[in-house]
Order: sequence, then C-alpha cells, then structure tokens
Amino acid sequence: MKDNRITLRAVVVGAFFAALFAAISIYTSSHLSIIMTATQIPVLPYLLLILTVFLLNPLLRLVRFVRAFSLSELMIIFIMGMVSAGIPNFGMVEMLLPMVGSLSSREWNNPQSEWNRYIVPYVNDAYFISVPGTQQAAADYYKLRDKQVLMERIHNAATRVITRRAAAAEIAERLQQMESDVGESPSRAQTLALRRLRLERENVRNEIAGIESLWSELAQTPDGQLDLNEVLAEYPALIKSQQQLVAVAQAKLDDKEQQAFKKVELYRRGLPRGMNAYPGILPLPQDDATSYFNRLRRLRDGRRSLELLQEARDTEHDEAVQRMLAEAERELASLTNAEIYETRMELARQEDALLLEQYRKLDAELLELNTRRRQAERREAAELNRGVRAIMRSIERVVRARQELHEDQQRWLREFDAANNVKQLTDGIAALRVDWEQGSLDRSSLRSAINAMIPAFAKADISLRRYFVGEIPWGHWARPLGRWALLIVMTYVAIMSLNVLIFRQWAHNEMIIYPLAELPKSLVNSSHGGIPDVFRNGLFWAGLTISGLVMGWNLLCMSQFVPGLTPFDLRNAWSTYVSGTPFRILSGMRSEVFFTMIGLAFLIPKNVSFSLWFFFVLYMAQLVLLDWSGIMEREGSAQWWYLANVRSSQGAGAMFVFAAVIFFKCRRYILCALTPGVLRGLEDSEQKELRLASIAFLAASLGIVMQMWLDMGAHLLHSIYFYIMLILMTLAIIRVMVEGGLPALQTWITPVHVLRAFFGLHAKHSVVPLFTPLMLYCGVLFLDLKNFIAPAMANAIKLRDDFHMRRGVFHISVIVAILLAAAVAGITSLLMSYDRGADAMSNFFYVSQPRNAFDTITSMTKNPPEASMSSGMWMLGGGAFTGLLIFMRQFIFWVPHPIGMVMLVNPIMRAYWFSIFLGWLANTAVTKYGHKETYSRATGLFIGLVVGELLIVLLSTIISMITGENVLIDLNRN
Repeated sequence: MKDNRITLRAVVVGAFFAALFAAISIYTSSHLSIIMTATQIPVLPYLLLILTVFLLNPLLRLVRFVRAFSLSELMIIFIMGMVSAGIPNFGMVEMLLPMVGSLSSREWNNPQSEWNRYIVPYVNDAYFISVPGTQQAAADYYKLRDKQVLMERIHNAATRVITRRAAAAEIAERLQQMESDVGESPSRAQTLALRRLRLERENVRNEIAGIESLWSELAQTPDGQLDLNEVLAEYPALIKSQQQLVAVAQAKLDDKEQQAFKKVELYRRGLPRGMNAYPGILPLPQDDATSYFNRLRRLRDGRRSLELLQEARDTEHDEAVQRMLAEAERELASLTNAEIYETRMELARQEDALLLEQYRKLDAELLELNTRRRQAERREAAELNRGVRAIMRSIERVVRARQELHEDQQRWLREFDAANNVKQLTDGIAALRVDWEQGSLDRSSLRSAINAMIPAFAKADISLRRYFVGEIPWGHWARPLGRWALLIVMTYVAIMSLNVLIFRQWAHNEMIIYPLAELPKSLVNSSHGGIPDVFRNGLFWAGLTISGLVMGWNLLCMSQFVPGLTPFDLRNAWSTYVSGTPFRILSGMRSEVFFTMIGLAFLIPKNVSFSLWFFFVLYMAQLVLLDWSGIMEREGSAQWWYLANVRSSQGAGAMFVFAAVIFFKCRRYILCALTPGVLRGLEDSEQKELRLASIAFLAASLGIVMQMWLDMGAHLLHSIYFYIMLILMTLAIIRVMVEGGLPALQTWITPVHVLRAFFGLHAKHSVVPLFTPLMLYCGVLFLDLKNFIAPAMANAIKLRDDFHMRRGVFHISVIVAILLAAAVAGITSLLMSYDRGADAMSNFFYVSQPRNAFDTITSMTKNPPEASMSSGMWMLGGGAFTGLLIFMRQFIFWVPHPIGMVMLVNPIMRAYWFSIFLGWLANTAVTKYGHKETYSRATGLFIGLVVGELLIVLLSTIISMITGENVLIDLNRN
C-alpha cells in the first residue's frame, strides 16, 4: 500500500472525530462559555494529532495487531477535524440557528423594537421560524397603514389651510374695522392694540405660507394636484374606510404573529415540563442506572400494553376483549410504584435541611474566624488562615452535596411524575375492563374510549418517537433550514472551488509559505520513521515547558484551587503608563505575550512578520500625530455592521486593492472553464480538477446571486455588488491568513461599510430595505471570522499537495466532515436549546448576536446614516498606499509587504502585534547568526511554545467541565 493513500478507516475515524468535536464545541460554548474553535488552530484536532503520533502510533507498532496510521492517514483525519472545526460556533451553526429562531420572538419583536415594520416586510419569512405569509401580511399592513397616515396628513393639512385662511380673514376684518374706528389720531392703547393685531396677522400669514407649502407637497400625486374642497368633503369617509382595511390587515398579521410566537417560544424558553428534548435512548447526565432502565422498561411494557389495547379495540371477538384489557393492565402494573420516589424525595428534603443547617453553622464559624483574623497577631493569624481555608473547603463540599441532592430530587420527581402518569393509564384501563365486564359499554363506546386513551401513552413516556427522536418540533425548522442549507452549500462550494483555483498560482508560481500548514507537518514528519523529529528535539520540550509552566501557573491561579495566587499579567496594557501623558490616545493598546503567536511568527517569512508588526506600530504613531494635531482625540468607534474608524477604513481600502490584485493574478485559473487552453502543461488530473472547480465556482456564484435576489428578496444589483465584495474579501482573508499565519482574524468591514462611506444609506439606490436579507447572510457566514472556513480549506489543500493525496478522495473526505459536523452541531444545539431554552445558552451566540443584528438593521432603516466623507477618504488613502506598495515592491526589494497594511482591518492585531514582533526578532537573530541546522533546531523551541499552550488550554477545558466554571485559558484574543 502506498503511503499517500487515503484509506477508508482514516475517513471513518476522521468523520467520527469531526462529529464528536462538533458536539463538544457546542456543549463547551453553551455550558461553560468556552469557545474551543475561536482560531485557525482548533485545539481538539491538534491535540488528537499530537496524541496519535506520540502515543497511539508507537503503541500500535508495539502490539502489531492493528497497523499504525500512515502520514496521509494522520493528515486526512487532522484535515477533516480542522476544516470542520469552526462550523459549530463562529463558522455557521451558532450564528445561524439563533437568528432563524429569533425574528418572531415575543419579547424582542414588539411595538417598541418595530422589527415587523422595518425587517419582516423585506425578508422572506421562509428563512425563519414563522408562519407562511407573514412577510406579505406585514407588507400589506404597513402599506395600508402608511396610506392611512398619508391620507390623515393630507386631510389635516387641508383642514388647517381652511381654518388658518378663515382666521386670517377674521383678523384682516378686525384690523380694518379697528383702523376705521381709531381714525388718524389713535390713543396709546389703541396704537398698542393695532400693533398686536398687525403682528398677529403677520404670524398667521407666515403660518399659512408654511401650511400651504406642506399642502402643495402632500397634494401633489402622480395623477395631478388634489382639490382642497374635494379633500375636505371626501377624505373623512375614505379615511374611515381605510381604517377598516388597516384593522383587517392588522388582525391578519396579529394572527400569524401569535402562531409564530408560540413556535419560537418553545425554542427560546425550552419545552414545558413533561416533554423531553433528548431522545430517551440517550443516557443523559441527570440519569442514573435506575432512571435510564426505568425508561426502557416503560417503553417495552407500555408498548406491549398499547398493542393489547389496540387489539382489543379492533378485535371482533367480544370474549377476547376482557382478556386483552386485563393483560394490558398487568403489563403496566409494575410501572406504577410512585410511592418509592415520593419517599426518596422526602428523605432528600430532610437531608437537604440538615446540609443547610450545616452550611449556616460553617458560615457563622467562617465569619467569626475572619473577624478574629483581622484582630490577631501575625503568628495567630497564620493559624487562623489555615482554619479559614479548612472551613471554606468544608463549605464547598456542602454546596456540592446540596447540588447533587437537588439533581437527585429532580430525577426522582421525573420518575414520580412518570409513575403517576402510568398509574392514571392503568386506572383508566381497569375502569374500561370493569365497565366491559358489567356490560355498560358497547362496542362503539369501547373503541371511542380506547382511541381517547391512546394519546396518554406518549404523556406517560411510552412513545417510540419520544424514545428514539425526542419531542423537539423538527417540523418548525424544516422550511427555514432547507432554504439556508441550499445557500450555505453553494457558498461553501464557491469557497472551496476558489481555494482550488488559486492554489497553483500561490503555492507553485509565487512559492508562498503556509505557516499554519507547516505546524501540523512539523508534528508528524519523521526522517527515521516512528516518533516525529520534533519530539526528539530537546528545544521542543524546552519551549513546551516555558509556555506550559507560565500558562499552567495562570491556570492554577484562575482555578482557585489555591486561593490568593496572582497570575502573570501577559496582556501588559498601556493604559496605566500613558494616561495623562501626550500619548494618552494609546491607552487602549497593549504588548501582549501570546506564546502561540510567538511560535507561529517564527515560522512566518521575515518580510511578512515585519510588515505585520511594523504597520501596526506605524498606525499607533499615526494616532499620536492625529491627536497632537487636534484632528482626532480618540481612535473612534467601529462595529461589524456599518461603522468604521480610521484603522478599519484604511484596512478596508488596502484589503480591496490587495484582493483585486490577487484576483487579477489568479484570473486565468479562476476563469479556466471559459479558457481551457491556459491549463496546458499541467497533469491531466490537475487540469480536470481545475476545470471542474472553475465550473463549480461560476455555477455556485450564479446560484448564490439568484437565490439572494429571487428567493431572499434582495435587489438584484445589490446582490451582485454584495457577492463581488464578499468574494474579494474572502480572497484577501485567505491570502493574509495562509501567508501571515495568523491564528484568527476579525474584519469590521462588510459591503455595507463601503456603501455607507461613499453613498450613505439614505439615498434612493442605497436604502437598507434593498439589501436587508444580504446583511443577514453576511451575519451568518461573514461576520465574526475568527475561524473562517476559507483559510482552513486553503491550508487543507496545501497539506493535500504536500502529502500527494488523491484529489477526488480528499474532496469527498472534506465534504463528509463538513456535512457531519454541521448536522451534529445543529442537532446538538437544538437539543440543548429545547431542553434548557435558547435564552439560557451562550449569551453571545443565542441572545446578543441575533438581537443586535435585527436591532441594528432596524436602526439603520429608521435613521439611515449619511455618507461619511472621512471614512471614504481613509479608505481611498489606504487603498492608494497599498497599491503603491505593491507597485514599488516590483522594483525595490526592501519595500514592506502590504499584508501589514491590510491587517489594519483586523482589530485582534492589537493583541498580536507584540508577539509577532518577538517571533520576528527571534527569527532574525537565528537566521543572521546561525545556519540551516540552527534554524531547524530552533524551530522546535517555537513549536513547543504552541504545543505547551494547547495542552494547557485542553487542561483548562477539562477542569472547567469538572468544576462547571470557566477558568478562562484559551486561544481566543480580542
């Protein structure tokens, strides 16, 4: 067997772990607020790779029962986990499901938020949990209501014109009469009265001018000018008729809203008591052996009882009915013992009371010891400190015991309810049997009674659906997820195809290095077979020890296993040092030590790493100069949807120029389906792959635009504009991530930022309703790009090329991993949401993110921002400077790489720049004073820094899962 072959077992193992990692990611995100996939270095796939090459493979070689994994097998398993890692959280699932399940939230979609007015009429309701026809009902209602408001304004304006004209005529008449009465020699009082009356006449004339101007504006219709008298005569009846139409439309909208509210309420608050989100076949954390097997017994015996009831209902032999009813009753008899659970709950209540009393005593002792400690001498205080710690440990044990007791009580309460429900069924069957024996039931009445009883079996936890599927209303999600699935699949096809098309230009023609692909290669490559070379390098273990000890100490401090310890401050914020100085504008900056970034920066080419930190330092100098010149006193706010500051605006201009140049260089491959001659000289298999990728990219692009236009409801030109801008953004992001080796990226720039900067969102051609659906599409797939799937796909293709994997099998493996991860993550998220309520899940994903998205769109529609000349100028400046850098680099070797300018769009650079500087400094020193062997050995030190931090992140996650509290050690930086 060839070493580069992708085997079936590798694909199966990779698929299994992709699914497992997806479920774990959802669990840790929602239960512990730990996002393990917030970077391009997903913790679980990397640790699986390390454990396999360092422990599992040597063990397999030793026992020889199972063949050790080859390099290609290791890589395809890793690739499947890596590419699919971001899907559960930022990549798709937890960005999509809460948004789909929030538009019709009763608490959020209300008259104050006005989502029904500014969002619902402009998005296809089929993309959300709703009721068919809601969009049209909302559009009809607000169209009729707006017409009513306009008619009322016209009528009010006409009425005011008439009344003010009459008032003006009356004042003119009074003035004329007064002037006639006073003659030529008025008294002082008469003069004042005349003056007041003339002033009043002037005010009324000015008011009439304004009212008539408003009337002229309102009265102008496409059919001509409205007649004033006709409006006064006819509009009261028309307004009344319109009010009736509005009332009917409102009732229709309210009815659909109420139906949608009920659906969404189940998702946001969880299923009511007595309903199970999880299938009964799953052993759940709240189960013990008794409760799990009781559930199985209820299904087994209950199904037999149900079958006997159905036979008794359908049999034509009267003498068999009594036997069947008696057997059905006996099958349930053993499941009706509720007293045992009632006794257990009572004992638990008594034990809880004792624990509560113990807790109060310990708390009182702790208070007394703390009081004595404050007044004690040093030697006595040390002894009291030991006593305080002992009491605190005792309090923790009592709290845990009460927690476990409460969980037991909840489990026994569920069993008590189930037994009571079964007892009610048993009593009902017994009553039927007695009535049948006594002849008080005829055949028809018996059938009706049994039919009425059958639904009660599901309530008594006797249901195949409840046991194997659970009681989640999956039908609520079928319509919206079907629509989104089509759009997302086409997007992923376009992204993957684009990566295939640009790979040859980048990897073979431009010879760029993929640092994030070099890291897993370093962990598996072995020149002698067996243990990879990096694990034989002493500097690797030194690096692992350095990051492991530092981060391990911080983990120990944050876990509070030993209270009072102080962690290392690795953030090194500048605010303390620059506040009140001429450099106060840099108070938000920091010099963060991030071991993973230091390790990666060493692997990055020096010209790239230099550019990344140099342009950020240059930006900080720019901020200081702007502050000193009085142009700007602070950095300025920026956000994902439409606000850009100086940094993100310059980065946006740089990014789009950079992307345009990239597209131009790769155009012959991207469009090779139209010009196949450009592929001459390549291998047949690569030519075929590129042609198919080009066709897939063009077809998916067309499909995405058509769906956004014809199905989502966006304007065609905006759909084209958004898609082109998103593809350019994707190209730039892929390039800076694979060439710059950054662990994560955010870009507070979207197509809306550019539109707002140059055109504003108030003009007729750029109002928000034209592209509201497109903003939601961006919100799901292109908003928080910390683990964007596009760079992961690019690194995967690089690994495939380096390990010479078969193209077709590789793509099938990646597709399987993506589909499985999406399915498992989606199902896990819905199971947990319906069990706990989405409101109790991760606050960022399930509450703030969807609500902020809809609120922001509403705000933009109600108060559309005008064009921002400053943002536009900074964008043009950033783009022009980047274009100049790209041009000059063709002739002058020392001109900095433009990647640092592009990364001004990335706010996480605030946390990365100093660590990149340290990695660049180390790389420069090693390459200047060492040789190739020195660099190779030093690489082990920096890979060790990465691995050491990964191990501590895993350990912190395990501790968090055990203790139920997040100890905040991860790779996520903001």
